[in-house]
Amino acid sequence: MPSLKLSNPFRRGADRPSLKARAASLRTTAVRVMSRKPTGSDAELLALGEQWRPARAAYEAANERVAQIEASCRAAPPDALFVRDGDVALGIAQFATWQSQDEREWYWKAASDMPFRAGLEPGTGCFRHGQIRTVRRPAVQARLDEVCAAYDQHKREVADTKAAAGLAEAEAEASRLFAAECALEAAALSLTAFSLDGLRIQAEIALANEDHQEGQGMAWAVVRTLLTVA
Repeated sequence: MPSLKLSNPFRRGADRPSLKARAASLRTTAVRVMSRKPTGSDAELLALGEQWRPARAAYEAANERVAQIEASCRAAPPDALFVRDGDVALGIAQFATWQSQDEREWYWKAASDMPFRAGLEPGTGCFRHGQIRTVRRPAVQARLDEVCAAYDQHKREVADTKAAAGLAEAEAEASRLFAAECALEAAALSLTAFSLDGLRIQAEIALANEDHQEGQGMAWAVVRTLLTVA
């Protein structure tokens, strides 16, 4: 019986290009596709950039105004809020925190949010913290009352000063301008840049947000677009 002769299905035909030739052709095609510049108009992006720049400047000015008002409303705390020599013996100096402005320890944090204030049982003179119940001495209670009263009075005076200076209105204006700026940023970054001018606007927006978490994502988006535009 004659043997059956099968053709090699993997044998390359004489009219087919070699693997080397095909690789060279693929490289040529890839270079041509990757070097092809995107086509389109940046008119909308450029218009948004013209709106965003003054909007950013307006927000920064408003934010600076808020900072100036807050700085002008700062007032030195009353002496009753600072640690005294006898506070260590009373056992309350441990609740003081460092105040860097005049390098003294005071009870700002303690008087606003501390166990001996929140845990006081009205009319009992006792402090309850978890399952521990401690009876306060009259001298301790009197000093704590003085600290809390001084803090409350200081807080009211600062709040009145801020209200008279228009801090709430300044903060509301800054928030409004910030929202308007964010809307322009989102609109500009949602578009594809087709030119270096358009890309420059998106880069400026990313740079303006470099101190924020989303700024890094903006920057990488600009880099990806740059690879197609440049």
